Order: sequence, then structure tokens, then C-alpha cells
Amino acid sequence: MTPDKYSAVWVSHTSINDFRQCPRAYFLKHVYKDPKTGHKIKIMTPPLALGQIVHEVIEEMSTLPTQDRFKKIPMDRYDELWKKITGKKGGFFDRDTEDKYKRRGREMIAR
Repeated sequence: MTPDKYSAVWVSHTSINDFRQCPRAYFLKHVYKDPKTGHKIKIMTPPLALGQIVHEVIEEMSTLPTQDRFKKIPMDRYDELWKKITGKKGGFFDRDTEDKYKRRGREMIAR
């Protein structure tokens, strides 16, 4: 009987590099879960912030009945949600970077 390849432990190159650079950071990023919530801790980065906001706008629109989807302008909702992740909360350390990501998100929503 051949061993089941899906029972093996799979490790990505990124995980190996993370461990080699700092075992503690690897543990916090890939293993540790908050005891209260059971969720992994994720440090907010600009790409993650952008993805979360764009996804939330699209998801909210998709749950509305078809005739109601554009009663509220999606760009207004995007701007409203962006306030939650502005500045350091979204991993932005300078205004230029934040403006660049905000423009990218607006372009995504406009499509």
C-alpha cells in the first residue's frame, strides 16, 4: 500500500524562509492562534487593507436584491469603509502610499 500523499506535512518556500529568518516570527505568523478567538493574528499591510475593503464593498452589493444594488453608490461605500483602515491601522506609513492604494481600490470598484 502506498502512503497517502495528502497525509504528509506540506510546507511552502515562504514558510521555510520565514522560519530561517526568525523562528519566533514564523510561530506568530503561521502557528499561533489567539486563545480567546481561535484566530491567527495577521498584521495589517496595505495590500491586505485594500483587498479587505474592496471585497467588503463587492460582497455587500452582491447580497442586495438586484434592483437595490445601485441605490447606494458603491464608491460612496468604498470611501466610507476606507476610513476604517486609513493611516497606520491599514499598514500605511506615509500619505503617498495610502493615496496610491486608495486610487487602486477606486479603479477596482469602478470596473
